[in-house]
Amino acid sequence: MQRSISITLTIAMAMALTVGAQAQSITWTEKGGSVGSGNWFIPKVASDGSQSLVVIGQNGTGLVPLEYQTGVYPNYATSINWNATDNSYTAGEAPSVAMNVDPYYDDIAVEVHQGGQNNGAALWSHIAQTTGEFGSTIPWNSGDEYDTGYNPTVAMDPFWTGLGGSTSVVEVHQAGKNLSNLWYHVGTLAYDSSFNLTLTWGPAYQFDYGYVPSVSMCGGVAVEVHEGNPGTLWYSVGTVSGNKVNWSASTQYDSGYNPSVSATCNPGTLVEVHQGQNPGVGKSSKLWYHVAPYSSSGVSWTPAKEYDTGCYPTATIFYGYMISDSGWVGETHTEVCGKASALDYDLGTLIP
Repeated sequence: MQRSISITLTIAMAMALTVGAQAQSITWTEKGGSVGSGNWFIPKVASDGSQSLVVIGQNGTGLVPLEYQTGVYPNYATSINWNATDNSYTAGEAPSVAMNVDPYYDDIAVEVHQGGQNNGAALWSHIAQTTGEFGSTIPWNSGDEYDTGYNPTVAMDPFWTGLGGSTSVVEVHQAGKNLSNLWYHVGTLAYDSSFNLTLTWGPAYQFDYGYVPSVSMCGGVAVEVHEGNPGTLWYSVGTVSGNKVNWSASTQYDSGYNPSVSATCNPGTLVEVHQGQNPGVGKSSKLWYHVAPYSSSGVSWTPAKEYDTGCYPTATIFYGYMISDSGWVGETHTEVCGKASALDYDLGTLIP
């Protein structure tokens, strides 16, 4: 397959990842926008760092069809244009997704999820690539079973190296259904000589103990957050080296439930979102966010700020083609906890 590099756009993406003032808070430009017309459960959102976004989740509880929807952020807009169709692609539980832009400025996605027809604890990964940006559908491959576990989460480094291009992928999951050992894999996403995209997972390593992990990475530095004992939130920072991550000891940074993290670098800035409470089925919680600087040495946590109500919040940082000083934050959450419900999103700018 013949490929050509868009030099201008590749440089623009590199600038977006390496230029900008240190953000301290979020100014929300849209609150409570709708994503699709169906119901979702434990959704996760990701972006390619520019204008393309995808949200992925279950359409109910248990082993059910998994669905996704794509969106685009128009320059200078105050909302995200989500496509009208909720696309199903396989069955499972607890999906997570990461997006990236390859050296040819084509969109790339890696998806992981739990479950399969014969083993509810099987962990699967799918990859997808396209020319340009994803449209209303994503061309997922047939997938690979890579481990067993629960509640997997995945992140991709936006920086590619080498001839043809390769980058690191970090996956974290629980060993058991509830509070249990946390394990991780480091994978390599690469193009072969025929420009076919491959994902090769390294071995699994145990590194912590917790529940519902979330991971993000940039420039070889990974940030992971999770619940510890019910109502406590913990984080670790790690540096990727080969097929391992050199993680710091986990440290409590706040109290809450269902945390999610998104990180960018140079300057290193992360956005973390979480529930303040763990309400019963059909009820909602206050939602809180942190904007904090980080490095391979740790995170300098700033006070949390309340921003909405709902459940299962997740966030992603992106920039658009017209590079802003600090970037944008796309956030999604369901309206209630414990069951599938309407999916809402918030959009904001990172403010120094």
